[in-house]
Amino acid sequence: MGEGRSKRNGFWARIRFLAEPVLSGGEGDGAPSKADPKLPSGTAIILFADIANSTGLTEELGDAAFRAKERDLDASLRTAITESEGTPVEGKVLGDGVMAVFTSAREAIDAAQRCRDLGNEAGLPLHLGIHAGDVVREGNNVHGGAVQVASRVQDIAAPGEILVSGTVRDLARTSADVQFEDRGERELKGVSEPVRVWAVAHPSDA
Repeated sequence: MGEGRSKRNGFWARIRFLAEPVLSGGEGDGAPSKADPKLPSGTAIILFADIANSTGLTEELGDAAFRAKERDLDASLRTAITESEGTPVEGKVLGDGVMAVFTSAREAIDAAQRCRDLGNEAGLPLHLGIHAGDVVREGNNVHGGAVQVASRVQDIAAPGEILVSGTVRDLARTSADVQFEDRGERELKGVSEPVRVWAVAHPSDA
């Protein structure tokens, strides 16, 4: 079983994920892909993390100081994601945040906790959201409603808060060493049906 998981993680590590065009707005959109066009689709756990009140922080700190702190935090977040067996999106495609893809809900939650703590330590609190679902891969791109739901879950998280969809909570309920607080069904922008969300309790609150 460990060998199978290692092979699966190795497979994902070789894929360079980009957010779908409707979300990314980053460099490289529309560029021809050199990846194998036969890459299979499948289920993924998707993490979004975004700096809260980046406009206000820029006003408070100044452009250069905020950019320096943001750059340092971005590098730290990507390291934490990789160490938690996730694959961060390459390049700056998500404004003031990062996106990552995992094969394990427990590992995605672990990464989110580490990212939350890093953001708080840097004085740049993060909104964090996680969702799981089927995605379609085309070359270097990952598409699908699950990507958009993950982004919208992150949108409604408070600064320093990790919100997960009910799907992620069900996957990680017995494997992640955390408690989940029910936040009820929420209407998400652009999502046709309400999504039940849960907050991941901070260790000191668990």
